[in-house]
Amino acid sequence: MGGVGKTTMVKEVAKRAKEEKLFDEVVMAVVSQSPNEMKIQGEIGDNLGLEFKEETERGRANRLCERLRGTKRILVILDDVWKRLELNDIGIPFGDGHRGCKILLTSRFDNACNDMNAQKKFTVEVLTKEEAWNLFEEMAGISNDPSHTSHKSTDLYITQKKVADECGCLPIAIVTVARALKDKDEPSWNSALLQLRKSMVENIREVEDKVFKSLELSYNFLGSREIKECFLLCSLYAEDFNIPIEDLVRYGVGIEMFKAIDSVNEARDRVHAFVDDLKKGYLLMDSEQKGCVKIHDVVRDVAISIASKEEHSFMVRCDEALKERPEKERHKNYAVISLRCTGMSKLPDNLEFPKLHLLRLEGNYRYNYASKLPNLPDSFYGGMKELKALSMLNVYIEGSLPTSLRWLTNLRSLSLYECGLINDVSVIGALENLEILSFKGTKIEELPKEIGRLSHLKILDLLRCGVKRICPGVLSCLSKLEELYLGSSFNDENMIEEAKATFTELCRLSNFTTLVVHLRDFAYWPRDLVLRI
Repeated sequence: MGGVGKTTMVKEVAKRAKEEKLFDEVVMAVVSQSPNEMKIQGEIGDNLGLEFKEETERGRANRLCERLRGTKRILVILDDVWKRLELNDIGIPFGDGHRGCKILLTSRFDNACNDMNAQKKFTVEVLTKEEAWNLFEEMAGISNDPSHTSHKSTDLYITQKKVADECGCLPIAIVTVARALKDKDEPSWNSALLQLRKSMVENIREVEDKVFKSLELSYNFLGSREIKECFLLCSLYAEDFNIPIEDLVRYGVGIEMFKAIDSVNEARDRVHAFVDDLKKGYLLMDSEQKGCVKIHDVVRDVAISIASKEEHSFMVRCDEALKERPEKERHKNYAVISLRCTGMSKLPDNLEFPKLHLLRLEGNYRYNYASKLPNLPDSFYGGMKELKALSMLNVYIEGSLPTSLRWLTNLRSLSLYECGLINDVSVIGALENLEILSFKGTKIEELPKEIGRLSHLKILDLLRCGVKRICPGVLSCLSKLEELYLGSSFNDENMIEEAKATFTELCRLSNFTTLVVHLRDFAYWPRDLVLRI
């Protein structure tokens, strides 16, 4: 990833190669995002003491090639390669052209290495936590022996450790932040910690220019609007959070992010391709949890910084519990809001977000029942009539959904994850443009007949819901349904005939492709029923 220390490493490689006389010559040139072939030729020529008299790039290339071939063993280091570089056009012989010429390149992008036909690839990882702290101490001039300091100094030392942690073991962040805070007093360190946690670094010297803008280059290089939006959606999740790729799919469908998509599965394939490209560009990382990815803390800070700009209008408050409603932000023209509201005693009932397209709320009901939020106010969604995607995770809902939900006529994706027990979900039947509906982990006893009005619904997710009944005729009315996730819903011995009738309804759905169901016995499946999916 950007700022991990690739340039520093290859400079050390060049130094050692010279000291150990591994090559007759070692030369290095910076390629950059917009390569200038004459500049690259000039840098290599300067390393060799070569003056070019030729006026054309081709003439200079021939001259450079002749000079390099005249050296038996030479190492050419090309730093900061963003895309395929035609070595012959520059005048760098390789392969059969000059077996003694070895080429070492650095890049943020795995695809660039592949396009250059690199024979060996080495990933430069971030530092270990111990290495990161040692570097931070050195750059900030911190004493490594807090036992001889006062209580006040000990508090400062703890804050300094927290600031170092916010740098995510990324060398460029560590060096820049540490140097900016060297010899500063405790209030300066406290202020820096708060700004880093909120991804607001304008007041920390050089962090924005050297760290954020460096990593923002990788974002700018992504190309398409869709992959950029996919990346920014990853900023909605808290630090160290496993980001479900399926969430990105469902958000994307909800906010109509994709062009020329005819099915949810096509959108899913596109998102997985985006995620693969983002991982190869080191903007996302693999997660230990299947179906998820992670984002480095500093990269996430950069994503939030980009997303908060006016053209994107994100508000992300996920790093710490939100203890009160964001009063001063209640009327702003946000397009996307993600809130972790675990510390709030109640949710507001008069928010006005007329341009809001995506809302993600996260509570802590699942983890701490005693501190659950009260029911959502009936008028909660009244000022969000342009909302297209709504996701609530661990937000405790008891009884019925807010009546204002029926006003969200533009809503296309609704996900209620682990939201307690909801007895009545009939209000959802008013959301006639809904394409994705998920109750995953939220207990509902019945899927009422009103759900049959959702003629545009493509995904119905009832995993871990314990739904006891789907009203007859509901599924057959969902004419555009593509995917149905039932899990273990139909395992009651008294529901065998009802289950058979439900599965039979699926035969009438011409767009149906995916069924996920766990049955304890084939008796629940209608005899001779074949789903052509």
